[in-house]
Amino acid sequence: MSWESVDEWLCHIINTNAECDTPVIADTRTPPQKTSRKRGLVSPPMSTAPNKKKRREQRVLIPTLLHQTIGSDDDADVSQETPRATKRPKSDNTPLASMSHTPSLHSDRTCSSAWSDKSGRSSPTKQIAKLRINASMQHRMMDDDGSEDFPESLRRLLDPIKRATTLCRGLLFESQRQEIRDYAQVDPTHRRNFRECSEDDLLFSDTFADRFDPSRLREYERRLDPEFVGFILDEARECDENLHPEASWNMLVHYPLMRRAIMGSSRRRNVDDDGDPLVTVVPCTTATLIADFKVHDAPAHKVDFAIALEPGGTAANRKTIANAIEARRESMPWWSINHTDYSPLLNRPIAISVETKRTNDDFEKARVQLMVWLAAQWVKLESMTDRPPNILPAIIIQGHDWYLVVSTRADDGKKVTYSLI
Repeated sequence: MSWESVDEWLCHIINTNAECDTPVIADTRTPPQKTSRKRGLVSPPMSTAPNKKKRREQRVLIPTLLHQTIGSDDDADVSQETPRATKRPKSDNTPLASMSHTPSLHSDRTCSSAWSDKSGRSSPTKQIAKLRINASMQHRMMDDDGSEDFPESLRRLLDPIKRATTLCRGLLFESQRQEIRDYAQVDPTHRRNFRECSEDDLLFSDTFADRFDPSRLREYERRLDPEFVGFILDEARECDENLHPEASWNMLVHYPLMRRAIMGSSRRRNVDDDGDPLVTVVPCTTATLIADFKVHDAPAHKVDFAIALEPGGTAANRKTIANAIEARRESMPWWSINHTDYSPLLNRPIAISVETKRTNDDFEKARVQLMVWLAAQWVKLESMTDRPPNILPAIIIQGHDWYLVVSTRADDGKKVTYSLI
């Protein structure tokens, strides 16, 4: 910035008839008035304030002078603009086959982006209230009190889970007891936890052992071997005590644990008879909902992981399933078998959706995110068949704690999301 430019700017601020390059000389015909300030003000006194017209002129003039002083090249202007996300085209750009497949969805379920931006900042309670109206989705506590309106399909799902988690029965195989005892001797960090675990008889009940193929029993045993459990405990403590963000929890704790539980110690553990994987864990933090399936007036929430079916394989029945999925995708919005156009999930049907939060993060927000996601999944399934499944399971992970969330669908189309177990 040059001094000439500053002088020119000051000349326009000071309301005087004198020229800018001519010094202001005090009038000697009248005695100077006393003032408490040693230097004159840059702006004129209140008694000589310019009228409204002059103030408007100054408001227009000052930014113009500043712009000339600093510079007005095009690159500077572009760099100061706020970046804006590019708008993704709706599925109207998909092939005609896609449009003809779900015409009602294209016309009746177009999303309102303006409301979505606003509702994304509204409270979770208000968003749940919106879902009750626009998606016929209610919310209830997962408490089976024996009432007749509690879904029987959900009861069958919960019974073995409650016996395992609430009563802590049959979580481990008896053949693992000695291995845990040996590990407790060599791991001083987790010695007490593993020693107490090995002495708890209820944990080693064989209640569920008969449900597993004896020839593959060792495979299930190795999924939660003591060394891996110790590794997860160390990573969880690191994330918790050093206040890691959600992304670190996902990378260091949640994904490794889900992958081991679902796939085993290697990708080829959970396989069919021909050695092909049956399910997979897909990180999907950037997966967005397809506009055709997003509930009207609902925020565009996302989830962190999807446990999805793996259609690929060499077995004849697996090839048949894969071919059927590919055939259906050709006429679907964004060529996706799911309610998202996320590339890794285009041909992998989502079985379980997972939303993660750090320890003590807002559980209500996580629940709303899952409800919006599951509501879109219901719309997608209802567009594909007249007999969609009656249950969609999901999981909320909050730091060290994992919670089952289940969305059910009645014959009349009403949905209820159960959470907290």
